[in-house]
Amino acid sequence: AWMTYAFTGCSGTIPAGTGASVGFGDLPNLGGTSLTAPIRHALWQLTPVGWTGVTEPEQGFVRAALPGTYTRDIQEARKLDRWREPTVPEGWTFWYAGRETDVTPYGYEAAWGTEDGYLAFILQAEEYWYDARLVPGASSANDPAVLAETRTIGARPAIITYSPPGPNHQQYYSILLRVYDPSSNTMYTMFNFTPRLSGSNIEAVIAIAESLFRDGGGR
Repeated sequence: AWMTYAFTGCSGTIPAGTGASVGFGDLPNLGGTSLTAPIRHALWQLTPVGWTGVTEPEQGFVRAALPGTYTRDIQEARKLDRWREPTVPEGWTFWYAGRETDVTPYGYEAAWGTEDGYLAFILQAEEYWYDARLVPGASSANDPAVLAETRTIGARPAIITYSPPGPNHQQYYSILLRVYDPSSNTMYTMFNFTPRLSGSNIEAVIAIAESLFRDGGGR
């Protein structure tokens, strides 16, 4: 099971035997300019910009990479371990799928293109080998051009990084979305390149990501 929580510590003298209570419930999407202290969202830590307090250490391990592979055949791509196939806008096409030992040593990378022949997005799927990953957040003291926020996508924890509307908005900022699938210990990461998936167009990105986990989306 996974959850989102924040722990900001205790202060003062705490007598032995002191009781405490913890409440559980749904939380709204967190992060952005509202974040004032680190939160833990499944695998990730989301921290405010400039945070100098305590955080959890990132931990991981290294193992031998799997053999490399490459294909432009969607039928061959569907045989890849951890494969999940997105539903894309009409006219967009599958470009390739493969595994590079120095980029995706434990999973695969796949790409889709737009109807006019440009790269739309790259999807990477990898076995996750870290316990916790620090993800830059945003401080409530400023109005940054880029924000990171928590999401739940397909009943799975996710982090999305984008450029919100406002004076610092970057129209062509490449939205980054990461979704963790606990059932297979797999991290799915979307790197987006078309303007339709850039800037603050997060709903379009989330719609594609959600399709990965619908019936028929993969295995």
